[in-house]
Amino acid sequence: MFGGLFRPLHLLLIFVVILIVFGPGNLPRLGKVFGKGLRELKRIISSDNRDRMRSRMDWTKAVVKSVLKFYYIVFSKK
Repeated sequence: MFGGLFRPLHLLLIFVVILIVFGPGNLPRLGKVFGKGLRELKRIISSDNRDRMRSRMDWTKAVVKSVLKFYYIVFSKK
């Protein structure tokens, strides 16, 4: 669908349109805001993944602990 969208001539045309819309004085500020947004998005995604992994690890530990407790109760009364 987007196979021919990112050819060099298309990218140049997109850059020229951005330059006309925002002006040459605002391009550094626009790049800075775009970079901050990407860093913030990356931070949010990585912290969300850490929270998910932490909750999965807690759940896994609880399951293993309950299974071990069950085996201990069942097999220790011989």
